[in-house]
Amino acid sequence: MRVLSFLAAAILCGTAAAQQQIEIYPGTTSFTSRGSIGTNAGEILQGFHASHWRNIGDNGTACQLQNFFCLTQDQNGSTQETFYWTVRRGSDAAGPTVGSAGQIARIGPFGTPASTSNTPVAWGLTTALATPVTLDNCTNHFCIGQEYGAQPLWTSDGQSNHASRGDGVNSVQGASALAQTTGTDSAWQIIGAATVATHPSAYRSWRMGVNVAGATLQMGVSPTATPGFGTGGMYPEISGAYSARMRFPVALSGGTAFLYVSFTPRILGDGFSLFPGTARLTLTSAPFAPFVGSIATVGGVGECIIPIVTSVPGPVGPFDMHCQGAGINGSLVELTNGASSTFQ
Repeated sequence: MRVLSFLAAAILCGTAAAQQQIEIYPGTTSFTSRGSIGTNAGEILQGFHASHWRNIGDNGTACQLQNFFCLTQDQNGSTQETFYWTVRRGSDAAGPTVGSAGQIARIGPFGTPASTSNTPVAWGLTTALATPVTLDNCTNHFCIGQEYGAQPLWTSDGQSNHASRGDGVNSVQGASALAQTTGTDSAWQIIGAATVATHPSAYRSWRMGVNVAGATLQMGVSPTATPGFGTGGMYPEISGAYSARMRFPVALSGGTAFLYVSFTPRILGDGFSLFPGTARLTLTSAPFAPFVGSIATVGGVGECIIPIVTSVPGPVGPFDMHCQGAGINGSLVELTNGASSTFQ
């Protein structure tokens, strides 16, 4: 890993209408890294584990990813780097399946932006896809990532991606940290011609994510008034506020959001359709009475943050809480993806 030394202004590559984003990164960068790839070629990947995510990008018939975003860095900005976006199938236990059998998509090559600086430079990049990536189904594990070529000059030159550590050591994200002793590591890497994926260090989350056309749901925790919607929402600590954030197409702004909670096992498969063209329902039995909030326009999308509890008591587990949201504005209805939280 590398300590950050210079951060350039963020730029946008490609154009895309406002869409709803999903990322596990909790909001604060700890370092930039290629994982354990070093001078080799390889991939760094963020896993969206089936244990905690359902129906991301679900349009009622398929789950699709519209674009990718990241915060990436070149140790020598004057020498442009080349990379690919990758999407892989896999499993929670083994991570992304390596080789061509695991590839759902490989998109590129892309170059880092031109720069005259021979010092480290970082960019916020968004890659808009002409054709969305369609996942195998809406319930299985998948990973998104970046594929890098070999870089014999690393660490003085070469591409890396920003990351936030979640092991509690020198952690800067407070209550949104992932507890090493209880959480699941969802960061992965494929080093060179390795036949299996492995975890990089520090229980990190890579600063990369996806945008989708439909509504999204993430859970978050925080010791302050501003929740961190990342790994902490998946594995809440036993103190701090606990909230849900839902994002909708902007047409639903001014409407009402509902968050439904269930502790029973989720529906097998992709769920069933209540409203054509939107995400399918994944909760089983009658969930608890919904939490309710108002949808307002934030950053070009409709957003609603609903506080659930002011503190998470402990010890409270182990158990899983499954959530799914809906937004309603007149005749418009959107269901979100399903998201789970593990209390331990």
